[in-house]
Amino acid sequence: MELNFNLIYQTSFENDSFLELQQYCIDLISKNPDKIFKSLNFSSIPEKLLISLIQDANLQMSEIQVWDHVLKWGFAQSPELPSDPTNFSKEDFNVLKNNLK
Repeated sequence: MELNFNLIYQTSFENDSFLELQQYCIDLISKNPDKIFKSLNFSSIPEKLLISLIQDANLQMSEIQVWDHVLKWGFAQSPELPSDPTNFSKEDFNVLKNNLK
């Protein structure tokens, strides 16, 4: 389960019959958020999963750390954005804004 945690977590949201598995994963992430946030495929998790992660009141991570990961996720949704935000155009900011909406 540890090796394929992201897959199991994503799968738990695909069917209402997996609610117990979903809750197990959420509890595990609350105690050890790095399981998702620092995983290699974090940037590919669906928006719904990201929202459920950041809305968890028991998440043991500072708001700054959460925001940093959310921004990384947002950048990954539009790889065409410049890597340095100081070079962003107004349109680039709008793209990122739409990703994070």
